[in-house]
Amino acid sequence: MRYYLYLFFLPLFLFSQNKYSKNNHVEIKTHISGGNYIFNYTYKDHFGQINHMNLSFNKNQTDQAINKLGIPYSLFDKYTFSGYSKEEVDRKKAIRQQEVDSICLYGLFVDRDDVLELDYNLIVSFYKPFFKIIANDLIEVLKKNNNDSKKNRIEITMKFIQDIPYGRPKRNKKKFKNGCFAPLEVLVKGYGDCDSKSLLFACILSHMIDSNDIVFVIEPDHLLAAVYYNESMTRDSRYFYSNGKRYYLCEVVGPARLDFGEEGKRRNGRKLIPLRIK
Repeated sequence: MRYYLYLFFLPLFLFSQNKYSKNNHVEIKTHISGGNYIFNYTYKDHFGQINHMNLSFNKNQTDQAINKLGIPYSLFDKYTFSGYSKEEVDRKKAIRQQEVDSICLYGLFVDRDDVLELDYNLIVSFYKPFFKIIANDLIEVLKKNNNDSKKNRIEITMKFIQDIPYGRPKRNKKKFKNGCFAPLEVLVKGYGDCDSKSLLFACILSHMIDSNDIVFVIEPDHLLAAVYYNESMTRDSRYFYSNGKRYYLCEVVGPARLDFGEEGKRRNGRKLIPLRIK
């Protein structure tokens, strides 16, 4: 088996933290008090209404969950098999593959043809329970204004995520995380990039609609989501068909506040990964 996995994370050494982009109406801060992370957030929903959210997360539990994402850099060490018989080489490669598979599963990654990639389904499945409280809060905002519907649930979750400031994560010095924050880490840090925010979007929205209606859309250097929606939308709404179902794009990267079905920068090449909670 060829091992050139170390080439995959080399570009991350070039990443540096940029000043994040934030909408003027947004206020976001997480601080520590009494062993908890206190998350204070002001965002604007798709009706133009300003909303405030105040949450408390147990710090130890949150830190442990955040540390779940990632694999040790030692996994990328090159292994040589010279001087061994073919049978011994095959045995050592099989053992090495078992090690890779085990570490990837634990760190929420997957090994696809010697390339380590984030396992979006495992990530959402693991972090989803932490976000039911946010989903309930967003639904309550809609119900309070008699606006609760599938489309409005999608729209308000998009705005909630879009208003979180955009910024690229610094390279993690302890673990390879493919330049991505864990969903909980976005709240702790107070910003995130396309991968981090799209995963957070799926964690929240999967409490609010059928999770089987959500797919991840992988484009060159970009990740977004799309949602199955069978009702009429505006003429300019962007959608595609997969297995006979119509999916509309959900661009949540921000700080632009695109609507459900509105496309941002168009990119060539697209791969779909259906969300399947495990």
